[in-house]
Amino acid sequence: PDEKANAFIESDGFAMFKEVGASPDSTESGTRSEFFKMVNELLVDLPEQVMQSFVNSPDFELYKQIAERYGDT
Repeated sequence: PDEKANAFIESDGFAMFKEVGASPDSTESGTRSEFFKMVNELLVDLPEQVMQSFVNSPDFELYKQIAERYGDT
């Protein structure tokens, strides 16, 4: 996990992560959609046990609401 975290910190996606995280309300909708897609890609790489823990957590409901708004559905 440390290697993946370091690679993410050094990536262009991390700048977007900081931008959206610092001020989500003032970030353009297109950027928030890109951010959501990036988060989805990161979630796919999680170990199965971590993913199941997330799916069973209250945070997953928030994730589904965000997916409805910014996802490709």
